[in-house]
Amino acid sequence: EDSRKLELVKGQARFDVAHDARRPFSVKAAQRIVVALGTAFNIDLIGRGEPKITLIKGRVEVLSERTGSSSSPSASRPVTLAPGQQLYFGARSRPEVTSADIDAVTTWTTGQLVFDDEPLGAVILRVNRYASRPITVSNNAAQLRVSGVFQADDPEGFVEAITAYLPVRARASKTGGIEIARTE
Repeated sequence: EDSRKLELVKGQARFDVAHDARRPFSVKAAQRIVVALGTAFNIDLIGRGEPKITLIKGRVEVLSERTGSSSSPSASRPVTLAPGQQLYFGARSRPEVTSADIDAVTTWTTGQLVFDDEPLGAVILRVNRYASRPITVSNNAAQLRVSGVFQADDPEGFVEAITAYLPVRARASKTGGIEIARTE
């Protein structure tokens, strides 16, 4: 009666939340708690131990579950985001607030996947959410960088594109999936 709470265990979710001071809305994602203050925000846990939180509109506060008060052991208060800001946790779980391209962050809700100089290994994790045949990538190709916009419902088109532009090849795996490996 006095709160609205969810837990995002894995994946990505967008939340559009009506402000209700009597019933605050919060989302637990990994060791972080995002408290909405009448807002729209996106949480991305795909391939990460820590969430990437993007504020679309309104305001959110991000707390650490461990301390219940701050998202960083060295901070004395929660991290508050303004619209267009993104919070992620870098080395040693220190919070980093950057500007975000809201359109790029939320395109997954319209069936598009946008990558901007991201490691192929992380990109494959996202593409596999939509693939009927699992795609794997060898260690020697996982750090190659990918940029582009791809249709979520066309993982085969994604494979065609990366094999055309990156030094990789694709072949059928023994388990019926697709293996990506460097061509060197």
